[in-house]
Amino acid sequence: MTPCLVPGEEHTFFCTRYTDKKECEIWKVNYETGVEEIILSQEGRSFTSPRLSPDGQWLLVTGNSISERGKRQNTDLFVVRTDGTNFTQITYHPGNDISAIWAPDGKSIYFLSQRGSAAGRYNVWRMDFNL
Repeated sequence: MTPCLVPGEEHTFFCTRYTDKKECEIWKVNYETGVEEIILSQEGRSFTSPRLSPDGQWLLVTGNSISERGKRQNTDLFVVRTDGTNFTQITYHPGNDISAIWAPDGKSIYFLSQRGSAAGRYNVWRMDFNL
């Protein structure tokens, strides 16, 4: 699901795959050679919608998390290097954060969030990216 092409690596993409426990992982796949590499997996969590940073170094993903306020499950945004290292949660809000994209210069991330809306409506938000 949700393939994200890798510029300069012909026949290669990042994607989301379900596990047998119905959790989602992020994979890198070369469909010509058949080489598959797991990038991000964590038991009890799902990660979807990989988006490659403009510099090709980071993946921006949506994942489920447990909010500190209310202790309920919701979605937040995470980044991980394309080699699977430096996994970092970048939003921590009890409202759902989804549909994230990189700004063309890679210095900002735009996303939809329910934060700031008592009725739970989604609005567009921007945050700086400086890891």
